[in-house]
Amino acid sequence: MLTKLVIIFVGSLIAAVFAGISLLKFYEEFRKGVEEKSRLRIWSAFFGLSFVLLFFFFVMRNL
Repeated sequence: MLTKLVIIFVGSLIAAVFAGISLLKFYEEFRKGVEEKSRLRIWSAFFGLSFVLLFFFFVMRNL
Protein backbone atom coordinates (compact mmCIF):
# COMPACT_ATOMS: atom_id res chain seq x y z
CA MET A 1 0.00 0.00 0.00
CA LEU A 2 2.79 2.41 0.89
CA THR A 3 4.73 1.63 -2.29
CA LYS A 4 1.58 2.24 -4.34
CA LEU A 5 1.19 5.68 -2.77
CA VAL A 6 4.87 6.49 -3.37
CA ILE A 7 4.58 5.46 -7.04
CA ILE A 8 1.43 7.58 -7.43
CA PHE A 9 3.11 10.56 -5.74
CA VAL A 10 6.26 10.34 -7.88
CA GLY A 11 4.21 9.95 -11.05
CA SER A 12 2.07 12.94 -10.12
CA LEU A 13 5.17 14.99 -9.37
CA ILE A 14 6.72 14.17 -12.74
CA ALA A 15 3.44 14.95 -14.52
CA ALA A 16 3.17 18.26 -12.67
CA VAL A 17 6.71 19.23 -13.71
CA PHE A 18 5.97 18.50 -17.36
CA ALA A 19 2.69 20.43 -17.14
CA GLY A 20 4.52 23.39 -15.61
CA ILE A 21 7.11 23.40 -18.39
CA SER A 22 4.42 23.23 -21.06
CA LEU A 23 2.48 26.05 -19.38
CA LEU A 24 5.60 28.22 -19.29
CA LYS A 25 6.16 27.61 -23.01
CA PHE A 26 2.52 28.43 -23.65
CA TYR A 27 2.81 31.69 -21.70
CA GLU A 28 5.96 32.72 -23.59
CA GLU A 29 4.34 32.03 -26.95
CA PHE A 30 1.13 33.79 -25.94
CA ARG A 31 3.06 36.84 -24.78
CA LYS A 32 5.00 37.02 -28.05
CA GLY A 33 1.91 36.56 -30.12
CA VAL A 34 0.55 33.45 -31.73
CA GLU A 35 2.54 32.48 -34.78
CA GLU A 36 1.84 29.65 -37.18
CA LYS A 37 4.66 27.50 -35.78
CA SER A 38 3.62 27.89 -32.16
CA ARG A 39 0.13 26.45 -32.59
CA LEU A 40 1.53 22.95 -32.23
CA ARG A 41 3.13 23.91 -28.92
CA ILE A 42 -0.11 25.46 -27.69
CA TRP A 43 -2.10 22.34 -28.55
CA SER A 44 0.52 20.07 -26.97
CA ALA A 45 0.46 22.17 -23.78
CA PHE A 46 -3.33 21.98 -23.71
CA PHE A 47 -3.41 18.21 -24.17
CA GLY A 48 -0.59 17.74 -21.65
CA LEU A 49 -2.46 19.74 -19.04
CA SER A 50 -5.71 17.89 -19.68
CA PHE A 51 -3.86 14.57 -19.38
CA VAL A 52 -2.42 15.65 -16.02
CA LEU A 53 -5.85 16.70 -14.75
CA LEU A 54 -7.36 13.38 -15.81
CA PHE A 55 -4.48 11.53 -14.14
CA PHE A 56 -5.06 13.40 -10.86
CA PHE A 57 -8.81 12.74 -11.08
CA PHE A 58 -8.35 8.99 -11.48
CA VAL A 59 -5.69 8.82 -8.77
CA MET A 60 -7.84 10.67 -6.24
CA ARG A 61 -10.85 8.57 -7.16
CA ASN A 62 -8.99 5.31 -6.59
CA LEU A 63 -7.55 6.32 -3.20
